[in-house]
Amino acid sequence: MYAIETAKMSSKGQLVVPEAFRKRYGWRQGMTLMLVGVNGGVLLQTLPQPDVAEVDAAIAESTKASVSVKSKLANMKRSLAKIAALGVSLPLDIESGEQRRRLLRKRHA
Repeated sequence: MYAIETAKMSSKGQLVVPEAFRKRYGWRQGMTLMLVGVNGGVLLQTLPQPDVAEVDAAIAESTKASVSVKSKLANMKRSLAKIAALGVSLPLDIESGEQRRRLLRKRHA
């Protein structure tokens, strides 16, 4: 079933969507609609609204990860301070942590 309504464009290019359409499709103030040109006409479609619970969960997960990274960095700094206190120095060109561990084990075996 097709629903047909008309709307006039204002001098600012604005259209008022008839109330029947807004109610039928659940369109509310502030919603973003996508305009798609099809066969000489225009299709209006709602964009998916973000799920607030999903956004909150992503923020919480990001915060947890940030705390975890900060904790790991603090542990690494403490470890480096202990190594430096022992008078151990490592070449700067060693790239991976595994290479450093092997070298330390070899030097202090």
